Amino acid sequence: MAPTSSKTSATRKRKFEAVPSDSVAKRQKKPDRDDLVAKAKRLLELLNLIADTPGLSQKDSHFARFMIFHAQSVLSEEYSNTVLDSLQTPLQLSDDSLDTSLNAVERGEVKCVFDRANELLQEVVLLYAPLLQYYNSPPPPSDYAVRSVWPIWQEKDAAIKCLRPTHQQ
Repeated sequence: MAPTSSKTSATRKRKFEAVPSDSVAKRQKKPDRDDLVAKAKRLLELLNLIADTPGLSQKDSHFARFMIFHAQSVLSEEYSNTVLDSLQTPLQLSDDSLDTSLNAVERGEVKCVFDRANELLQEVVLLYAPLLQYYNSPPPPSDYAVRSVWPIWQEKDAAIKCLRPTHQQ
């Protein structure tokens, strides 16, 4: 004789499991941009100072101007992964980057500016990433009914494509 279980059939049935509300895809609250703008402006000032530093190698000056372009993109509310990737590249100052005509104090000042610019770059990246995620996350499904939202999101990579034949759309 097989052993009987003390469990009733009601307890063996699978219980309804509610989907937690946090797993439902929702567009998050827009992150605050004020701190990002303040830090990006300060970063822009430091990058301009670096780019205009006399005695800096042409390669480093060119890279500083490249970073200025991306810092300006942050200020103009351009949100792209390219900007984020570029901002994650730290400024590097090698010993041969500075002209030998600079004395030790001037070299130390330039290195301090580079260090502060790198710190600001990290802070800007930390503030920029949530905004990038916010602008790249799709809106809630109910927002697609708004005529101004649908065409914008149909142009993006996360578009909802209609799989019907063109003559039935």
